Amino acid sequence: MTWSMCRLASCTRSMSVCLVELQEQEDLSILLEWRDFDLDGECDGHLGLGFNLALEAVECRSRSGEELRQLIRSAGFGSSVLPNAADPYSRLERVALNGQTMLDPGFAVLVMLTGEADLEGGRALHLRGGNTAVVPNTFGPVIFHGRGELLACRPPPAAVKHSPLRRAPRPVGPATIAAG
Repeated sequence: MTWSMCRLASCTRSMSVCLVELQEQEDLSILLEWRDFDLDGECDGHLGLGFNLALEAVECRSRSGEELRQLIRSAGFGSSVLPNAADPYSRLERVALNGQTMLDPGFAVLVMLTGEADLEGGRALHLRGGNTAVVPNTFGPVIFHGRGELLACRPPPAAVKHSPLRRAPRPVGPATIAAG
């Protein structure tokens, strides 16, 4: 088994901020604006559904303070740093590495936020802040040696997966993780 380094298109790093955006497995978008883009929004902007049906997925109401508070969660460390509404769709582990650290087995996209660590496996891999790697489901326990902070982006646990005949309700909006 070998490690694959990948470039995470949705990771932006500046002097003081590293923004990681989790996305669902699908790459489907309803286009609300397309001016100055090289695409035909009138033709491709509604996923073949027609705008009347596609725009039923767009929420145009304001949110109460309580609704906003449910979507924003101060980032701690642990196996679930996203709001509970995200559970059926994805998990985000935030891990402090300090010496040897082991993560549970299973598919994950790893994002090394700060520090440096060596990843134990079929082939040694050294990660630095800003690097990403993909862990296959069959890899087994993931063992790190080093110091720093790491995100492990994972699919939902098996217990919350839904039948293909009945899709879970969508989260009420985007999730924001505030560093702290």
